[in-house]
Amino acid sequence: MLLSDIPKFMIEVLDYDIKDSGFIASVPYVMIYLGYVSGGFISDKLIKSGVLSKTWARKWCGLAAMFLPAILLFCMSFLDNNVPILILMNIAMYFQALPTLATMLIMLISLLAFLLFSVV
Repeated sequence: MLLSDIPKFMIEVLDYDIKDSGFIASVPYVMIYLGYVSGGFISDKLIKSGVLSKTWARKWCGLAAMFLPAILLFCMSFLDNNVPILILMNIAMYFQALPTLATMLIMLISLLAFLLFSVV
């Protein structure tokens, strides 16, 4: 939802021109791509070096993808300058893309299993 509302947010709230916001609104997609690539690279390095197991490497990437964007987007609400808002928004998109789809599915299944079987 955040990605689909970025151009509208930039035009209505940040008062960007449509021509300016078109290029700037494409930056989060580049950050998402970089997040996917580097998330896989980071988790592979953690697994191959023996620092974390495969499960824990995926969980840490998933946790970073959930909490860091939330913190950054919360911080955005206190800013009134466009440049820091756009920087935080793009960094949030990067961290949101760290885990792959498989990692997110594993985390959701784990959460559902925990909720279903721990509440007795």
